[in-house]
Amino acid sequence: MNQEEIEEIGKREGWRVVKCSRDGVFDVIEFWLENMVMLELLTAEVAQHYQKLMEPNNLNQFLPDLGKKSS
Repeated sequence: MNQEEIEEIGKREGWRVVKCSRDGVFDVIEFWLENMVMLELLTAEVAQHYQKLMEPNNLNQFLPDLGKKSS
């Protein structure tokens, strides 16, 4: 499903749909069911980027201190 199709469903149902950036790392579409429950949806293109980002070697570049204990 692409962004336009998601937005059309939201428009038809009267539900809020917002494209958002998560700190510039990846984008999500906030899809508000009944304008009360938020789902974060990813298009196929964004999902591919997200999956690559979450690979251990790539994730370490974005979160270099992950797993280190604070002093």
